[in-house]
Amino acid sequence: MNTMNTIIIKVKAIFVKRYGYKISNTELAIILNITPSLFNTYIQKHKIPYEQICNLCYTYKININNLFYNQNSHNTFKIKYFYKTTVSLDTGLIY
Repeated sequence: MNTMNTIIIKVKAIFVKRYGYKISNTELAIILNITPSLFNTYIQKHKIPYEQICNLCYTYKININNLFYNQNSHNTFKIKYFYKTTVSLDTGLIY
């Protein structure tokens, strides 16, 4: 599993490759919807904001396996969100 610094480098490289735009840590924090000070705290403590990274992968269609595990596969998986769902334990249906 990659560290926070490796993930940051990969995300920045993806933005340069796709959009031709080099982003700073402050801009990446804004993209992740966290404050720049909290982002720097994550970097210093070597913690990964998994929820924000997953949202980034969903929004910009980034392969999450490549980002976390260095798995360059041609298989792509779509992340699907179910907002406001209720699950019944009796029938197994999703409402």
